[in-house]
Amino acid sequence: MLNRLIKKILLLLLFLYSPLIFSQNQLIDTTIVEEFDNNLNEWSEWQSDENGATLTNGNYNVENKTTEGRAYWQTFQVDLKSDYSIEMKLTQTAGTDNNGYGLIWGFEDWNNYNSFLITPNKYFYIGSSEAGTANEIQPDITNNNVKGIGEVNIIKIDWMIPGKNGRYRKTWDQK
Repeated sequence: MLNRLIKKILLLLLFLYSPLIFSQNQLIDTTIVEEFDNNLNEWSEWQSDENGATLTNGNYNVENKTTEGRAYWQTFQVDLKSDYSIEMKLTQTAGTDNNGYGLIWGFEDWNNYNSFLITPNKYFYIGSSEAGTANEIQPDITNNNVKGIGEVNIIKIDWMIPGKNGRYRKTWDQK
């Protein structure tokens, strides 16, 4: 009789805690997909004499009318101490072929961030800045997989924890 009561209580606890475990897993495994078909993530839109950004036809269009570099971003909550993957489709439609564009992640400030940059003339660079010191993960090299002006590039970062010094890059991919 006591065994039967204990089994019923354990079964009840299992049912009560199962949704909690499922909910915790949902919070840990977060997927963010941005198709730019609406502005649910509140991307900035503006136009000025020097630059601008608009959400049009499923694209976030960025324009820089100066010779100076510009950064455009949106903050997403990502646990940088866990495994994650970021994939991005990019197309440079005009401009020079020797300025980098791409992805910045893990941004704390302009002295602490990671970057994956490509140019239409087939160069790519992967690096980071820690306390203002630049670290080349992949030096600026030519890769024929990098597409030119008007062509779509897909860049992807897979980050895996733990590893040497707590972090290592599982794969870096430019499709």
